[in-house]
Amino acid sequence: MWAIFPLQDLLALKEEYATRPAAEETINDPTNPKHYWRYRVHVALQSLLGDNEIKETIKDLVKCSGRSYPTTEPGENQGAGKQAVESQ
Repeated sequence: MWAIFPLQDLLALKEEYATRPAAEETINDPTNPKHYWRYRVHVALQSLLGDNEIKETIKDLVKCSGRSYPTTEPGENQGAGKQAVESQ
C-alpha cells in the first residue's frame, strides 16, 4: 500500500519545525494569479536525517496505522502471537 504524506504535515509533528508563520506555509493562493504552487523546505535534509525523535514519531504513526510491512521489526514481539495461541 502506498501512502503520501505532505512534508509540511510531517514537519508539524515537532514544534521545532512548525515555527514558521502560516502565511509562509501556504502552498497555493488561488486568489492571486502570480502565486504559483510551491513549498520551500525550511529545514536542511541533514538536520531531519539526524533527528531521531521525528523519525521515531513518523515510524510509530506508520506502524500504528497498519501501513508498514513487515508489521514488526526482526526480534520485536516474535512468537508473542504463537505463545498466546498455545496458551489457550
